[in-house]
Amino acid sequence: MLIPVLFLFFQALWLGETGVAVSKNAKFIIGGTDIDITEAPYMASVHYKGHVHCLGALIAKDIVLTSAGCLRTSENATLYKVRVGSSQISEDGEYHHVSKFAVHPGMTEENYEGVPNNDIAILWLSKPVTFSDKIAAIPMKDHNEEIDEGQVTQLTGWEFNEDGYKLQKVMLQTVNATHCAKQLKHRITPQMMCAGTPEGDKGFCYEDFGAPLVHNGKLAGLASWFMDWMRCVSRKFPAQVYSKVSTMRSWIDETIKNNKNN
Repeated sequence: MLIPVLFLFFQALWLGETGVAVSKNAKFIIGGTDIDITEAPYMASVHYKGHVHCLGALIAKDIVLTSAGCLRTSENATLYKVRVGSSQISEDGEYHHVSKFAVHPGMTEENYEGVPNNDIAILWLSKPVTFSDKIAAIPMKDHNEEIDEGQVTQLTGWEFNEDGYKLQKVMLQTVNATHCAKQLKHRITPQMMCAGTPEGDKGFCYEDFGAPLVHNGKLAGLASWFMDWMRCVSRKFPAQVYSKVSTMRSWIDETIKNNKNN
């Protein structure tokens, strides 16, 4: 299909080689309200060569989940760093190198018509973080755990405005795969889940890939892709797509276990 291909093309133009938005007026999270990091202490920003590249979620003292599409698999892991524990995206909190990462093996093999599938990766930090009211791991949805349509979820990320970067949350409703596929005119695989609002204009944008979507205190999804490359989210395409953590939970658990044994 043409639109997803255009989406990836314009994503590359927008982000440039470093993954930093070209326009300082570009919005990140759309339609959110300001929060403090203590309301989302699992929140992480992923930096590549010193620039904000993507977002993620802390799931253990030394492990972050993010979008597989955020990583250049040919690059050394130490070119990436992760910041946690700060409402600011580029200062304060703890800032650690990534020692290694693992990308879901299906990410490159099973991409569907130009959009990412199995869009998830695990980052191991070079040292454990120190848990506090500003830094905490979030539990994940259980293996194949489903969420009913219309459930309230929370997306978190940063927005850029004249005052700098503001940590924000956006409340969204889950959209079932069949309805989402009709909205987006695109197949939704079992490794994907959708969320949005009926009116649109709330969700994530280009700098938010990997942003955590939380339901009932557990990590349900990671921001993955959308169809409206001009506005990121709109009335025409009010739903956006997230990597569905529960369907990839077995891979996550097994990969983490194998890393401990090596």
